[in-house]
Amino acid sequence: MNYMNNRIKCQVEECIYNGDGLCGAESIEVKSSGKSMRVGTSEGTRCSTFKYKNIK
Repeated sequence: MNYMNNRIKCQVEECIYNGDGLCGAESIEVKSSGKSMRVGTSEGTRCSTFKYKNIK
């Protein structure tokens, strides 16, 4: 994963693409988290690129 050229911040420690707070995914997809496609804040969104990483 290439974290050096990526400036997308990620605070989800359980995601396999998170490397020291930066997203290492080749591309990302962000969707509305609710049934309504209208979103007014970042809380109404979710990253569809997320893949679970087991952290202990």
